[in-house]
Amino acid sequence: MQQKPFTKRCIDFLGSKLFFAIVVAIFFLEAAWIALTARYPQAFDEQFHLGIIQLYAHQWSPFFAHQPAGADQFGALTRDPSYLYHYLMSFPWRLITHITGSFTAQIIILRFLNILLLGSSLFIFKKLLHLVPASYALVNTTLFLFVLTPVVPLLASQINYDNMLVPLSGLSVLWCVQLVQR
Repeated sequence: MQQKPFTKRCIDFLGSKLFFAIVVAIFFLEAAWIALTARYPQAFDEQFHLGIIQLYAHQWSPFFAHQPAGADQFGALTRDPSYLYHYLMSFPWRLITHITGSFTAQIIILRFLNILLLGSSLFIFKKLLHLVPASYALVNTTLFLFVLTPVVPLLASQINYDNMLVPLSGLSVLWCVQLVQR
């Protein structure tokens, strides 16, 4: 039995489920490392986003009827169009603050939730790229290069609304492609 050429074996490996699992593992390991070791607050306005999440944790409505006292540093919250992330993250924040009183632990747990949010985009974009169509090796290699981009794990390991925006953007494009294909 003749063995496959080296390049064919490499392409088969790059297109395998194992390689995709390695890509996902690398993403989570590098983002988790940053989430655990970086000081609070990190860049990308982590303190700003947490402050707004904490304000939403004191009310059930996603809308502010009046600017909360002492919240001027966050801008005009009554007219802020990017409230969805902060409002939704206020629910895990409420639970986390009941579980632990350690501010450091609270930040790390919220950072890990953000890693999961951005990590979900790997699966969404994998599905989207398969619809285009692209080979499994090309899809996995593209996602691998995305994960190795230095700002990606840095962004994922921080509390910010981009971590929700990336998978939602991927979902909207995926649904549009599926609609057009039908």
